Order: sequence, then structure tokens, then C-alpha cells
Amino acid sequence: VALSIEPAHAIDAEGRKAPIRYELEEDRHVMRLEGAFLAGATFPLTLDPVMGFIVSLGQVGPLGQPCAVAYSPVADAHLVVQETGYGPNDGNIYAQSVDVFGSYSSGVPVDTSSSKDSRSPRVASSGANQYLVVWQERTGTGPWSLRGQFMTVSANVPALSGAPFALTASTGDMNPDVGYSAAAGRYLVVWEREV
Repeated sequence: VALSIEPAHAIDAEGRKAPIRYELEEDRHVMRLEGAFLAGATFPLTLDPVMGFIVSLGQVGPLGQPCAVAYSPVADAHLVVQETGYGPNDGNIYAQSVDVFGSYSSGVPVDTSSSKDSRSPRVASSGANQYLVVWQERTGTGPWSLRGQFMTVSANVPALSGAPFALTASTGDMNPDVGYSAAAGRYLVVWEREV
């Protein structure tokens, strides 16, 4: 896990901005602001560094496969879903959770049937401790259909919640995406259909 700090600015009460310089001094990370800006600044002053963590997830399959991420404030964790490909018609879906400190779980199989080709996973969070994972799936070289699976995260360990279910029949439906409406209390799944 590494800390990522984007270019930062100081913003005074009148909205004037000045860049902040970063410097390393022994074991400290120092942010410096020009004295001329401070002398003319109207207080209070806001320091706006965009900070975050760069997390290297444990790989559950080949590098470079598509993945998607959703955050739950209740679980205080991100759920990362990833497609892994072991053959031309044998894609699988795995999930990992990542907490706010960058610690991640082992990969959990979401859909790994050897007779199915599963691709293009997407995930959304209800804001509570519930995630919906959706993906496209087919048998052999047949038409794509869409599947879904609810998941939860507890103590940074993801778990399947119930059984996977069909979202559409085998009609050439693919490239799903999913979102959640807190106002309606529902997930919305959209996709493309081959005609």
C-alpha cells in the first residue's frame, strides 16, 4: 500500500489559490506555501491536498482483466470484482474487499463454473452492507445472458448472499452496468442487446 498525494493548493476565504510544494525532510513529508501568498491571504485558509491510497490488489487471475469497484459506508469497505480468463470460453468472476486502510481479502469466487463463460463484471452498493454484482454469461459459444449475485462484507471478508440469479434470458444481452437509487431503494441494471 502506498500513499498518493495529488497536486495541492491553498485557498483563502476569498477563493484565491496558490500551489503547495511537497518536500521530504528526513522522515517527514513537508508542504510549503509561498510567504507572499500567506501575507496577503484572507483567513481562514483551506489546504486542499487530494490524498488517497494506492492499493495493489492480490491477483486472482491474469493482469489487465476488467474490474469494477463499489464502496459501502456501512461495511467501510470497497468490493472489487474482476474477470479472470483461463481459456477462450472460460471466463470467471472473483471478488475481493479492500478496507479503508488498504488491507484486502483473498479472492472469493462469484461465478467459476467450467461450463460457463462469464465476463464484464460490474458492482454497485446499496449504501448499506449489500452489493449487487452483475455480469454476462454464456455456455460455449451460445448467446450471452445476464446474471446477478448479492454480496456482503463483514470484517473485510466478502461473502455471497443467496444464490446467483438470472437477470435476462439467453438473448444476446451483454455489457451490463449497475447502479443504486437510495430514493427508490432499488438497483438499476442496464445492458446492450445484440439484434
